[in-house]
Amino acid sequence: MIKKRAVVTGASSGIGRETAIQLAEAGWMVLAVARREARLQALADEFPKQIFPFAADICDAGVPE
Repeated sequence: MIKKRAVVTGASSGIGRETAIQLAEAGWMVLAVARREARLQALADEFPKQIFPFAADICDAGVPE
């Protein structure tokens, strides 16, 4: 059986975190991406076989804020 997979950005807090949790609870494998590594790891510790943390800043440095 192939598990569904998702990449969730902003997964260390707020809507991104809740999205990662909801997907994991529904059986998805989640690559959780955010800048705050400690928060990502805490989230992954709650779902060790379904949420995989990846600390990164994925913004485009060339785009003005």
